[in-house]
Amino acid sequence: MTKLKRISINALVLNAVMVCVMVAQDYNLPLSMEGLNHTSNTSILSKSLGGVTIPLQKDVSLMFANPASLSTLDALTISIGALQTYTSANQTQQWQGSTYYGNYSLLMDGSLIGISHSVNPDTLLAIMTRKGIKPFPGDTLWIPYDKIGPNWNHDKSPSEMIPNIFVALPFTFKKIKATVGLGYNEYANMDYYYQNNTAQNPNPNEMMAGQGVVKGDSTRRVNWWQSIHNREGNLHSIGGALSVNITENFSAGANLQIITGSTNDIDQTLGRGVIWFMSSGANPNKVTLNSIRLDSVDYMSSVSGKSTYTGYEGSISAAYRGKDVTVGVTVTLPTEIDRSFDGTTTSYTNKTKDYAAVPLSSVSTSTTQKMYLPTRGSIGIGMQVRANVYVAAEYEYDPYSQAELKINGVTTNPWLDASAFHLGIKWEPVENYSLRFGYRRQSDVFQAQYSAFDNQPVSYIAYSAGIGIQLIKGLQLNAAYEFYEQKYEDTWVGNSNINILTSSSISVGLQYTLQ
Repeated sequence: MTKLKRISINALVLNAVMVCVMVAQDYNLPLSMEGLNHTSNTSILSKSLGGVTIPLQKDVSLMFANPASLSTLDALTISIGALQTYTSANQTQQWQGSTYYGNYSLLMDGSLIGISHSVNPDTLLAIMTRKGIKPFPGDTLWIPYDKIGPNWNHDKSPSEMIPNIFVALPFTFKKIKATVGLGYNEYANMDYYYQNNTAQNPNPNEMMAGQGVVKGDSTRRVNWWQSIHNREGNLHSIGGALSVNITENFSAGANLQIITGSTNDIDQTLGRGVIWFMSSGANPNKVTLNSIRLDSVDYMSSVSGKSTYTGYEGSISAAYRGKDVTVGVTVTLPTEIDRSFDGTTTSYTNKTKDYAAVPLSSVSTSTTQKMYLPTRGSIGIGMQVRANVYVAAEYEYDPYSQAELKINGVTTNPWLDASAFHLGIKWEPVENYSLRFGYRRQSDVFQAQYSAFDNQPVSYIAYSAGIGIQLIKGLQLNAAYEFYEQKYEDTWVGNSNINILTSSSISVGLQYTLQ
């Protein structure tokens, strides 16, 4: 029997990178650019209307989403607001009983937590050996050496609140009406969390299906550990926008944002055991029996530190506004985001049957990465269906399969194409009051593990509502609430993991137009 003398974090990471090539979602991999696609909608009006941006008017906070909309402002306009997001993530693992390795299924599904032996299994097998009895691991019920179950949940309160501040001023130059604006806002909420309490290497799925079952007295080794990946923080941007009225009904605009920010990142691995899959003819009836043996391990490795981000993004848009109908388009130009990570790698290994002791050590580590996002865009339409009812719809397409991530000279395409459909309705029941309702169907940039449809991203539906109140002439109070639940199921041969992420966000702000 081969014993592992020392934990090799590099080997585990290398294996994980090889797996990454085969699947769209990054499972048990170090953090890179997770969260970057979760750009923030800082327009409270848009948020309450399902994320529609193009057909909306007289909202200065749209300058980075639709710069052409600045041309609808009549005077100096100032807006200040804030966005807070609460999330809750959980995973429920469902394990099927294994015909060949029943003890393995009980280990994975948590059924054996709390059970204890009167005699340590290793001690019992040693006694049998001294008595001349060839021990068979299948005669022992192997139980976990910790109390970690397969399921988990993680609640996240809002990160640091970034004020969203916008100011715009219309002016006329040589009979051409234009509007210039400046803004500072949250660019993206980078919060990310993923955990797997039953991570294994190599994957024993084939043996669970009865394929590749070990023969004779041979054994196969599987390392078992818990992995946690956590990122907290956000990106913000500062920039300007310009809109020009080309004709009375047609306007165009452009903007540029400088993106900065930081996150606190941690990747942690905690050893749970070494599982030996084996078979043996050493039983009274000379019949080959399959079994497992669980050896204890005690090691931990974590990489924690701070990531800083820099980048830029620009977009152009155009809109035609008729009496009751508005149509328009926005194109976001290619974007580059750089990530620089500085942190510490901490690890230790306590002496066990399969591990030699390695003292606690801490080593400084750093890395740089680049993310290139391709051209993407939106097209939308809005209609004044009644004097007090406005309906708007928009389609957004993000060809993120063309996005490139560069790490240490290696370029990959880690994301899938994403898209979103936005629908909103605004109703003004009485003067100075408006009620808003929204619907958003959003696809993410990854697919479920072993999805039946390749390159089919996980998606979810978000619902929103909001209110607008004109407090005094020129001063508007806006508030919005959005909720969504993202649910998908990762499927393997021996188990399935049901992942649920719920998100609730609240936006409040004031906009003042000089009278």
